[in-house]
Amino acid sequence: MTSKDVYCIDTSALIDLWQHYGPETHPGLWGRGSARGKLGELIDAGRLIAPRQVYKEIQSYKGESGLKGWAKRNKRMFVQTTRQEVLLVEQINATFPGLTDSMKETPDADPFVVALASTKIRSQLPGTGPDYVVLTCERRGGAGKPRIPDACDEYQIKCLCYPTALIDFFQQEGWQFWEASQR
Repeated sequence: MTSKDVYCIDTSALIDLWQHYGPETHPGLWGRGSARGKLGELIDAGRLIAPRQVYKEIQSYKGESGLKGWAKRNKRMFVQTTRQEVLLVEQINATFPGLTDSMKETPDADPFVVALASTKIRSQLPGTGPDYVVLTCERRGGAGKPRIPDACDEYQIKCLCYPTALIDFFQQEGWQFWEASQR
């Protein structure tokens, strides 16, 4: 099964992809040399996107220098935030106090990921474009500590989240990174 979904990916998903399915063990995912890899193919097709705030979080992340370099080489996937998204981020933050940490040096990308998916969905006629799906490795937080999946539920956005987000992503794309005899 191959999906035509467009994935709005969060920092947590990129970090978990790098840590658990890194280029040393899964070169087909990341690419090598001139080969783009599966993620590069999605970026080239406009099917893997993130707000620019995700790029900033990755660059400020302590460690994972390889991921930082990969993000720099694939900077076109990190899209500029629109005015409509900024307004929606304000609404998301008002609806979900505690979703972001106002004490952090780099502003949280979480509401921007939700706003990107939501505005893309609203900008098309129903049934005329791709489905926009948020891909995050966050779990639902509930009333005490809202997280991306909670905001996605509120805005009726499909969300692949913890604990099966990455496996669900691979399955939706029809990707296998192992030999049949190894299963």
